[in-house]
Amino acid sequence: MSSSKKILVSVALFLAPIAVVMTYSRGAILALILVVVGVLIFQKARVRYNFAVPLIGAILLFQLLGWNSEYFFFERIENRVTASIENPYEDVRETERILAYIEPFEHLAQNPINLFIGQGFARSKILNGDLRSVYSENAADHAVFAKAYYAYGMITAIMLIILFIKMALYTYRMIYGFTNQKYYSNQFSRILIAILMGFSSWFVFGHAAVSTPRGSMLMFFVFGLVITQYRLISFEFEEEQKRQSDS
Repeated sequence: MSSSKKILVSVALFLAPIAVVMTYSRGAILALILVVVGVLIFQKARVRYNFAVPLIGAILLFQLLGWNSEYFFFERIENRVTASIENPYEDVRETERILAYIEPFEHLAQNPINLFIGQGFARSKILNGDLRSVYSENAADHAVFAKAYYAYGMITAIMLIILFIKMALYTYRMIYGFTNQKYYSNQFSRILIAILMGFSSWFVFGHAAVSTPRGSMLMFFVFGLVITQYRLISFEFEEEQKRQSDS
């Protein structure tokens, strides 16, 4: 990689954590933490070092300005985390994240047809312009599982969760399932597993993956990258075999 590209990557790694933290979204910050953990666990030492330097620089910037500085609004995060730990049922913003995994089963017991189908989003969109399932208008649906259940049915909701888990396990096997760790595809898989770890926060505590076009496109784009891993590894293996036979 040229020096200019290295500088560009370092600047991006420096600014990205700052941008994520300043969204003051707990889900986004949790995703950032999971990505960092994924990099520290799955990446090689050289990559971990290159990743850690700008990240530490971003942390030092916050430390220099002061975490309680008027430029930031970390009090909101602190208050919401405290509320979610001490009494999650006191505030609807906390409660709905828990009930999103409870209410769908209660609803299914009263509406067995929802095992196979949901109501979709179109009816509510026509009525009031809000892209929301009619079933979930007064329900906790702040999760892919709940949103998918009310819109598409329980089978689809469960299959989406299983699909995500299988994608993560498949990527893990791609990292350690091949002896040649020097392949570009191996590095590609190591990056993907970190992305999927961050993705899990978005999947568990958000619903954009099934309720918005952009979210769905992002989800299937990442899943598409996961699927390409085997083909990429096969291509590199075939190229190496050709080089060995030619020599």
